[in-house]
Amino acid sequence: MQMPDAATPPAGAIPKELTLFRFDLTRVFQFAMTHLFSVNKWLLVTVLCALSATLTYLSSSLLVNETLLAAFYGNQVSAERVHDLLLTQEKYAWLLIPLTVLTYLVRIFCVACCISLGLFFSNIKHDIRKLLGIVTVSEIILILPPLIKLCWFAFFHQDYTLREVQFFFPLSILNFFDPAGLDNLLVYPLQLLNAFEAVYVLLIALGVYACGYVANIQRSLKINAISYGVGLLAWVLVIAFISVSM
Repeated sequence: MQMPDAATPPAGAIPKELTLFRFDLTRVFQFAMTHLFSVNKWLLVTVLCALSATLTYLSSSLLVNETLLAAFYGNQVSAERVHDLLLTQEKYAWLLIPLTVLTYLVRIFCVACCISLGLFFSNIKHDIRKLLGIVTVSEIILILPPLIKLCWFAFFHQDYTLREVQFFFPLSILNFFDPAGLDNLLVYPLQLLNAFEAVYVLLIALGVYACGYVANIQRSLKINAISYGVGLLAWVLVIAFISVSM
């Protein structure tokens, strides 16, 4: 009877080269995640706030003009009133900068608290300061939607209405519906259901895993998706309540 070659791996065994390749990829991934989430957080939040404030200001000043407002209000508002509205908007446009910074800081803090609660109820010890850093780094992905919106209407779709600017959100569930036929309470939640929010949650989960709080990415993703999802749902309900009250 022919004896099997000692150098030949048994059937079904993973080749040694593939195992080493997988191990190297894991080490590269862990190295990249560790360095990504170890950047200077104060510098990063300053840059993100500056970018967001700039994009908000540019969108307000470049995309909204007197002609657009006149077409939106039609005969309901006089041309003089539309002109006054635009002047008022330009006069107080600088307020967008501190409001954007405040919104960023509050969002980072609230999201970090939601993730912290998820880890707490999972009996996982953690450092809230590291979570704040993880959320700050993950905010990078949320700069893309306003940037895409500005570029889309400034360069590609220049013949637009004010309603299109208000309802536009790239890669969101809202794109599958006609916003004009929806209740106003449904527009904002459908905008929040987008690919960028999904990547945002994934980045936070990767950061929690990179910090060593959980043993695998799957558990990290589950904890963060649930905790962030509950916090996002609470936020949507608050916005809906304010909208109904007004």
